[in-house]
Amino acid sequence: MNLGTNQAPLALAVDGEHQLALFAFRYPDLKPTGGFQQYGFDDNNATGRIAVVDLRTGKTVGTVTGVEYPPFGSYNGRLETHRERALQLDPATRTGWTYAGDGSQIQRFSY
Repeated sequence: MNLGTNQAPLALAVDGEHQLALFAFRYPDLKPTGGFQQYGFDDNNATGRIAVVDLRTGKTVGTVTGVEYPPFGSYNGRLETHRERALQLDPATRTGWTYAGDGSQIQRFSY
């Protein structure tokens, strides 16, 4: 299975009803854009994304963009991100929830 990224996912959730796996990533991959060790985004969407993968075929069948995650290991008194990175799914409505960028709110998405 190729998710088109070199990053490890921040979170994983499985929708058994539709045989889908959702993998959350912080931001687009950094790739060289110039000379030695000059990195930049080839995708200018600076928010995170969730890859939606068909478990039967292993192919990515969709992408959810615009999700944001707190910095690694940050703690603002509300959420310890190194232990609580999570996706919650409702297969009946194909709706999901994850933590917002500041770690104090929940953001909803559809997949």
